[in-house]
This record gives sequence, structure tokens and C-alpha cells, in this order.
Amino acid sequence: MLITTSQDSPRDQQTETPQFTVRITTAKAPETLKVHIHQLQRGSPTNGFDMSLVITNNIPQSSAHPPVGFATPQFWIRSSATYHITGNERYRYLVTPPEQRVSLAIGTTSSPLNHDCGDISDYEDEDAQLEPDSPFAKDIDALTKEGYDKFKSSCPTTSTCSTKRPNPEPDSDQPKRCKLEIRSRSSHHHTENNDWGSMQELHCGTNWGVSIHQRRRRLLACPCYLTNPKRNRTKCLQTGGFTSINSLKSHIETAHLRDPYCPICHKVFTRRSSSNPEAERCKHIQARNCELRQGPMDIEGLQGDLMDALCELEPTGTETQKWLQIWETVNPGIDAPPTPYLDERRDKYFKIVQGVKGFWERKGRAVIKEFLQSSEEGVKAISACQDFEREVDILQEVVLREVVKQALLEGDG
Repeated sequence: MLITTSQDSPRDQQTETPQFTVRITTAKAPETLKVHIHQLQRGSPTNGFDMSLVITNNIPQSSAHPPVGFATPQFWIRSSATYHITGNERYRYLVTPPEQRVSLAIGTTSSPLNHDCGDISDYEDEDAQLEPDSPFAKDIDALTKEGYDKFKSSCPTTSTCSTKRPNPEPDSDQPKRCKLEIRSRSSHHHTENNDWGSMQELHCGTNWGVSIHQRRRRLLACPCYLTNPKRNRTKCLQTGGFTSINSLKSHIETAHLRDPYCPICHKVFTRRSSSNPEAERCKHIQARNCELRQGPMDIEGLQGDLMDALCELEPTGTETQKWLQIWETVNPGIDAPPTPYLDERRDKYFKIVQGVKGFWERKGRAVIKEFLQSSEEGVKAISACQDFEREVDILQEVVLREVVKQALLEGDG
């Protein structure tokens, strides 16, 4: 897969808005190819850039695939065709100037891009999910046990298993590497204005998204995890950490927002067990059948107005400065740690996660395929599956999350 960006002469000389073209040529695009470019910071005096996308797919595909469309920021690929797409007012793509930042994220997913608190959420933090009617959905628990057993057998103990990720052996299941080339007619030098250096390579996976940077990208820690690692380890480390401020905000809203509760009896209406916990809470209170509970409330989670406060934070500054603002909002009056990043050398839970992820990156696909092919029922499901490799991609991520969770729970000794 080759990705290039180039700056064109402005079509509108009055506004002097630079025009950028992104060209993507790929020999493998079985599903939706999704591209997003980081938005300009709010309040920036610099004009936004109109984005044009040229997408070329060299592999013939079924005519069942829908044509390219722009109802949402996602693009369907057809065989041997080039599409030139320009964003409309609602979904216009914006990037920071080339001398400040140009970065891309690519994946194969059917979900649209999310817009949260003025930013575009990183694709690589999105959780893959099997379709409800997938023939492999029933195998998740068994695959989790198989994956965890294989991991445990690969090292003496979960807590001491090496987290070093060796170079993968040549394997047809391993994702290929390709180069990311960024070109501009006005400038050939691009730098990333962040905490981890310039972007040099794109790791061409599928549902695993992309590995974006020349050196290993550091992962942000959740402030709730750092204040109580043991209590929050499975909530905050199941995906390993967070690659952007936006994904961290989304995590806090999803994992740490306090569930609705009755102020009289302190009964909690969890979002995990109900599709509309607020309605159940109101119904419960209106019934007036509960008894007053004495003593302080011991209800886990952050107050509901927290996300409003997070969205109102100043969106400028370095990643560390933004993270410190989140820390002060979530943990007022508590001194912040020296770094916002997770470090497996100092964090035993994160070390476990990195050990599991390193093992699963090398062996996960093989474990899944071997397990599914070991039964007659599995072989039949594979033969009936229209895109088995895509199902394996999703299974690899879904099962990894469960194996990480189990390793964190059992590796606490």
C-alpha cells in the first residue's frame, strides 16, 4: 500500500486555502478503507486545508460492494478504479500545516469516524467486534482459554514472561510492511509536533489498524488507573493504553462514568445490564418502594458532568499538557505523576499486558486457525465463511482483549 500527500496550488486565490491531495494505491482492500487526517486545533489562526482523496484499488471485487459515497466519512472501494473525492462543508477534512503535522490512520472497518470534543478519534483505538450472526461468535470463550493456555505455556509465569517483541518469523499470516511517503510541492520536510517523534512507517495490518511511528509509540495512561491500579487494571489496560488524548477521553466516559443510582437506597442501575439505566432509575424512584439507606454512598465512578468539563478543556498545548489538564479534572488536589505514559519497567500490570500482546502478535492468528480447524464444526464454518481472513482479523483482536483481561486477573499474585 502506498500513500502520498502533496500540496497543490490553491484553486481559490482569494482565500489562499492550500489544496492537498492524498493518493492511496493498494493491492488489498477487502472492506472499507477509512482515512482520516488530524483536524486543525480550535482557535488556530491558520486556515484549514481542503482535502481531496484519490483511492485506487488494484484487486477485482464483487459488484455487491456499494459504490463510493460521502454520506459519512468512509469510502467503499471498487476494482481498478480511482476516485477523486472532496469533502463537503459538514465532513471537510482538515490537517495542520505540513511543517507542524501530517498524519494518517488507515484500517478496514465498517464503522464511521467519530467526532468527539472537536477531534477525530484514532482508528487504532476502536474495538473490533464480531457480527452477531458470525459463526465464530460462540467460540470466543473457548478461544480465550486456548489463547491464555498457550501464552502461559510460552513462559514460566505470567508476571515474569518476557515482554520483548522479537522480529516475527517469515509467515504468510504476518502483516506486510510498507512505506509511508509524504510529499509537498512547497516543502519536503515534515515534523510531528508531539512527544514521540516523526512518522516514518505505516504498518499495513487490517483490523489492528496501524503502527505509525518510527520508534515504538508510547501509550498514555488513564488517570483513574494510576490512582488505583489494582482496582482499574482490567478496565484501563485491556487494550494496553491510549494512543491519543481523544481516545483517553472516550475511555473515561465509557469505563469510569458513574452509573445512575437511587439517592435513597443507593441501588445502582448499571449500563452493562440495561440499555436505558436512566429510565429504570426514574421508574424505581417514582415507585417509592425503597427504604432510606444510612451512611455514605460507596458508588464507583466519576460524576456525570465530568465529560462536559473534559470537553471544555483548552485544546492547545503538547500532549503532556493536555493529559495534565485531564488529570487535574479527574483527580483534583492530587499530585500528578512525572510522566503521563505507561512504562512496563515500573508497572507490573502493564508488563503483563505487553507480554500477552507480544505473544499474540506472533502467534495469535496461528492459534485461532489451528483451533477452528481442529473440529468438524469449525471446518464447516470456515468453508461457509465468505471472508475467513477478515473474521480471523476480528477474532484476533477480540480474543486478545479477553486473554489480557484473564492474564491481569490471574497474574496479580
